Amino acid sequence: MALLNYSAFASLDGYIADEQGDFSWAMPSPEAHTLANELMEPIGTCIYGRRMYEMMTYWDSPEATAEGSGIEYDFAM
Repeated sequence: MALLNYSAFASLDGYIADEQGDFSWAMPSPEAHTLANELMEPIGTCIYGRRMYEMMTYWDSPEATAEGSGIEYDFAM
């Protein structure tokens, strides 16, 4: 049986986004992002909500593939 992990960024009072739907406050430091990448590496499938899915489709674009490096690219791959 597979293991299901749930992960979400939220403020201490339970908010994921502000009134405008922005959650840029949750951007991790490079060190935290690298650790998150390492923790995500063995995961075979990710299930996203609509907004996260729409954000992640960027990494299928030629522009993202051309960048080809960096912590964010490693996260998406």
